[in-house]
Amino acid sequence: MLISDVSPMYCIHCQFFRSSNASELLDHCKSCKQMVRPDPFIYKFLCLGCTYFTYKSTNMKNHLLTHLGEKPFKCSYCEYTCTAVSNLKSHEQIRHLSR
Repeated sequence: MLISDVSPMYCIHCQFFRSSNASELLDHCKSCKQMVRPDPFIYKFLCLGCTYFTYKSTNMKNHLLTHLGEKPFKCSYCEYTCTAVSNLKSHEQIRHLSR
């Protein structure tokens, strides 16, 4: 599934912004003026769909995949898909390589 194939996300903070484009979503997570940021350093990226926050853009990008339903990482051995390469490595190690 591609990000363009999913329904757009709405920002729960400003209740105005909506998009299904990953770059636009990530930019909004960093720049929405309605998001309360107790510490701008720690709260650099706030999720527009829930209360998740992080300093790293890659963490936010991976988190947004959970809202969008996209699972870009696919197991080489079965039909398993996931949102993070670390989950894929764990899956393959436990299910396929430890036997």
